[in-house]
This record gives sequence, C-alpha cells and structure tokens, in this order.
Amino acid sequence: MPSSPDSSSDSSTGSPGNHGNHFSDGPNPEVESCLPGVIMSLHLRYISFLWQVADLGCGINMPLLRDGARVLMKLMPPDNSTVEILRAMCLDHAKLGENSLSPTLDSRFFGPSPSQVLYLIEVVYALLMPASATLGEDASDFQYNFLKSGGLPLVLSMLTRNNFLPSADMETRRGAYLNALKIAKLLLTAVGFGHVKAVAEACQPNAEGTIPVSPINQATHDQALVLQSALQNIPNPASECMLRNVAIRLAQQISDENFFQASKYIPDICVIRAVQKIVWASGCGTVQLVFSSNEEISKIYEKTNAAKEPDGEDEQVCCEALEIMTLCFSLLPTALDTLSKEKAWQTFIIDLLMHCHSKSVRQMAQEQFFLMATRCCMGHRPLLFFITLLFTVLGGTYQQHSPHFTVLGI
Repeated sequence: MPSSPDSSSDSSTGSPGNHGNHFSDGPNPEVESCLPGVIMSLHLRYISFLWQVADLGCGINMPLLRDGARVLMKLMPPDNSTVEILRAMCLDHAKLGENSLSPTLDSRFFGPSPSQVLYLIEVVYALLMPASATLGEDASDFQYNFLKSGGLPLVLSMLTRNNFLPSADMETRRGAYLNALKIAKLLLTAVGFGHVKAVAEACQPNAEGTIPVSPINQATHDQALVLQSALQNIPNPASECMLRNVAIRLAQQISDENFFQASKYIPDICVIRAVQKIVWASGCGTVQLVFSSNEEISKIYEKTNAAKEPDGEDEQVCCEALEIMTLCFSLLPTALDTLSKEKAWQTFIIDLLMHCHSKSVRQMAQEQFFLMATRCCMGHRPLLFFITLLFTVLGGTYQQHSPHFTVLGI
C-alpha cells in the first residue's frame, strides 16, 4: 500500500531520536572504504601519478599544478604500500642492522623525485606522531624501529647534505625541511632523555656497592647535568606536551636495551652549523640560499629594501630550526663556546634579533638565545658573551629595538 506524502516524509526524515542514534554509531569502515581518497590510497599507481604531476608542476614552473597535486595527497590517507614498505624497512634494519638486505633508508629519501621524497618525509612524521593513538602500540613500534634503523642520522643528513633535493624548488625544499626538523626534534629530545637516564644509571653503585662496570668521567657527568636542566624547558613543556611524552617513552626503550645506546646519536658541531644556516636563510625568506656563504645571507638582512618579510612557511621552518639548535646545544654544551668565537655566529645573532622583518621570528630568537645562554652551557661565559655583544651594538639605529633587553631577561 503506497504511503501518503506525510508518512513518506516522516519515514524519510526520521525522528530526532533516530538521528541521534545514527550519528552516535561512530565511524563506519564499510562506508569509509568507498570514499575516493581511501580507494586511491589502496593502489600505489594513484600516488605515483600524483608525484609525477607535482614534479611536472615544479619542472614547468606551474605552482597551481604542483600545489593541486599535493593538496590531493594531503586529503588522502597515507598510501598503504608506502606505509607497509617504510614499516618493513625500519623493522628489518632495526633487527638486523648492517646484516639487513633491505634497501637503505637513504636510497628512499635521496631519490630523484622531489615530490616523492617530500611525501615520504610527511608519511614518516605521520607514523611517528599520528593524530590519534600517538602513544599506541603501532606508533610506539615505528618510533623505536625508525630510530634504531638510523632514522636520526638520516634526518640530520637531510638538513646538512647539499645533495638532498638538489633540483627541488624552494617550496618543496622548505616543506621537506619543515617535516625533517619536526622529526629531528622528536628524536633529539628522546636522545636527550635517554642520555640523561644512561648517565644517571651508570653513576649508581652495583648491588654489592662496588664501582659501576662502565664508569663515566667528570666531563660527561657535568654535561649530563646541563642536559637534564635544559630538558625541563626544552622543548617547550606547554606547547610540546605530547612530543615530550613520546620522547620520554622512546628514551626508556633505547636505554633499557643498552646503557649508552642514546649517547651515540648526539649530534656534532657540523649539524649545529648546518641548522644555523637554515635558520639564517629562512629568517629572511630565502631558504634557497641555505648553501650560500654566510656573507651572502647576511647581505640580505643588511639591505632593508631587499630583505623581505618571510611568509608563514618560512617562519615555521625558521622557528623549528631555532628549537633544534637549542636542543643540539643542550646535547653538546661545549659547542656554544666554540661558536661564540666566530664572527659569523655574532652576525647571525644580530641579524635575527635586529634585522629580521618577522616579529614572530625575532620573538622566537629571543626565547631560544636566552635558553642557549642560561640552560645549555656550563658556567656564565655564554651569558656574558650575549650581554657584551648586544650592548656593543646598542646605539644608533638599534636604540629603538628592545630585543637586546628581552633576550637578557632585563
């Protein structure tokens, strides 16, 4: 019997109670599996096609084509094949080390397609810090396997080697740097917590009250105390709460396996200098100059009309890199004294505090330089260096600026 228009309308719309039940059922995997993005993520050929389209947009200097393809990639779930390959490679290298027959991570991230490399870095970050279940078992396994399989040296090589994305345009390089810096921040924080734990345990007497099997020297002990103090504020406990929780758990994993497993990942001063160049170049919106000379980058800051205010993505890269520098100094406190003797380091500080057109970058520089001078060193010499340097340039056109006093905590 055909229903009346009224009854048909009622049955189609349903009652408010039915609507509530419908929407409270939660995600429906069967329905979601029909979404275009989900379907595309199940077949490698679709993401490969988008890599090619994005690379074509880069090659013919057509930003709309490049960005359109990359927007589609971001709207899709991570490609299943890519995720499985990354998980399998990291697991294999973590278990077998140098005996692994799997392709190296370098071979994946130093490939010929800039768009593919950028996508892989984004997927790695999504696997390390997923939006949900960040502390879940799947995420935890990948975090450990990625670090154990050489993830930190890989990411640091992206920031230091000039053969990383050699033919990429500025937008691609900037996106790759941003994600690599985020990954580095997580892993370096884990290394920091792991190193402090390892040194603390090495100082503990054995059950019999005898001297530890692997005694540490006084310098290592003192540096660990500096690091322990720095990690109370670095990374920012307010804005990086989840990252710190993940890092602490990851530090526990690597420390449980080997006393000084974390210590072998501590970066050297070459990494700090490379990150400094990224900060310097992105702070004036010219990340393409990252492998240029210090003098060439500084000239951009000096030319008031030539220097441009960095856009939002430049600011993100610059601020992330500043935090990485502070982390590196906390892991290697002696580096600050070494750099303080270099003219380039002094120019770098003045350029960021005085000549940078971005207020957010100047503020971040103030915060990070203050942490470097007060938390990432042994003694007061770095703080005296900053005071001397900033008051030396105080005067003339600089009197109108307040960053000198802010960075000194005055």
